[in-house]
Amino acid sequence: MTSKGLISKYNLTPMSMASTIIKQKLGKIAGELFLQLMYWDSECRGSSTYKANGNAFSKSNAELSYDLTITEKSLRTARNKFCECYKTQTVYKEIVESEQDEFNGRLFLAYYNRRDNKMYYRANIKLITVFLEDVQGTVAEFEKQKKKNYYQRITTFLEKVQKEDGEVKNQKKDVAELKRLLSDITCL
Repeated sequence: MTSKGLISKYNLTPMSMASTIIKQKLGKIAGELFLQLMYWDSECRGSSTYKANGNAFSKSNAELSYDLTITEKSLRTARNKFCECYKTQTVYKEIVESEQDEFNGRLFLAYYNRRDNKMYYRANIKLITVFLEDVQGTVAEFEKQKKKNYYQRITTFLEKVQKEDGEVKNQKKDVAELKRLLSDITCL
């Protein structure tokens, strides 16, 4: 699956619950950077420069800092949380030629190209898929807990109304309607 497919499948929009969970797992800035790199990977995939660079896309630190409105120092710190960084393209190529895992168990890799003063990024789609499955499980658990809490709040309200029966006789229709709504809830 491509990064564009992953963005769609896991609903990685800025305001989605999955994006919030990613920011909790990686940290706010690192989570935003991860989402931004996923976006750029999906946008650049298939272009001639993407293929020519070994399925990597390039962004300067200044461009990413501007996109995320953070300092370059914050960008480097965030990138180190989930990205295997190589100082130069030569060092990166040596790792690839030695047939080692160039991602080193990380979600992305990055290497610096001195010729154009840009960082090149590659997504580890297999590991990102595993990571997003974990995020999706957390989202599902959160939604289940949210529904359970909602059910408990309505039940507590109904019990309170039944205890105050003398004061609330005129609101029996409202109570009956709430009970009906409660029984109809299947998901939020």
